[in-house]
Amino acid sequence: MSETAPNQDGPFHRFAWNGFGFDVPSEWNLASYHFGTSESNIELQDDFSVRLQFEWIHPRRPLRAIPLMERYQQACAKTGEHASDAESLTLEVPDWHAGRFVLGDKNQFVIAVYLSPDGMFFGILRLFFDKPGRLAPRRILDRITRSFCLVEGATIPWSVYDMDVVVGHEFRLVATTLQAGCKLMQFQWRLRRLMIWNVSMADWILRDKTPAGWAVGFLGSIRSLEGCGFEADGEMNIRCKRRGWRFPLGHYEDIGRACYRYRAWVRRLPDQNALQLLVYHYRFESDLMRLEGPLRDWIQAGRRDSNTPLNH
Repeated sequence: MSETAPNQDGPFHRFAWNGFGFDVPSEWNLASYHFGTSESNIELQDDFSVRLQFEWIHPRRPLRAIPLMERYQQACAKTGEHASDAESLTLEVPDWHAGRFVLGDKNQFVIAVYLSPDGMFFGILRLFFDKPGRLAPRRILDRITRSFCLVEGATIPWSVYDMDVVVGHEFRLVATTLQAGCKLMQFQWRLRRLMIWNVSMADWILRDKTPAGWAVGFLGSIRSLEGCGFEADGEMNIRCKRRGWRFPLGHYEDIGRACYRYRAWVRRLPDQNALQLLVYHYRFESDLMRLEGPLRDWIQAGRRDSNTPLNH
């Protein structure tokens, strides 16, 4: 949800990703990401250019602050040699250190580093600003660093574009499709698949269909889900049944994963004029308990209200 804060350059929204989160200007959204064995990174951009890069690592052993700061200061000194102006920034929050540089073309560049108190998370943040400063670098940096947090526990929130989901910490993101009007995040845990779509323009989609009727047609067009037949059961409910007549031994996705059970849910998001669709491809009924947070509320608790209908 976007919000407007005093002394800030316009509205901000929350970006949450793989166990951390921070506020960014509402025009900044995910451009690319990479999960690596040694380090991972993301890039956020607006309509004009890349604005933010963030790289992070989870070391096997706690990192020591002094050697890291020495390397950071050396890197800043080297960057400063090519800048027309440079300054060290004093931030309001601990564990962050930053510097601002003005390059030859008057574009501004900010670099900041973060080391968690336990030394088990290290991040490097880079911010890029156009001349003559359409966005105030210091204000943006303060907002990001003040709002930054690490998330540990049973559930992990993910917030990107208009998608806000909470999944169990055991699920890892394996695929995304972030197209205008239709966004997909696919998670996996031990070969189980959890697929979540946000589809825009719900009022247009539902002009002659029920949410469940639309979802059945949508899911029927996805080749990786051909092993399951989907049927509408009323306005919001979706029935799932294996297509044994078509795939007697199972679909290749079922066989390869040793998962032969499916569940599907759809709900309306009135504030976004969108539909959210979830498919879980799993092995045992006990796997349903892996859907943590709000997703488990949909399935197990039966929490109902006018905006988030639950289907069984």
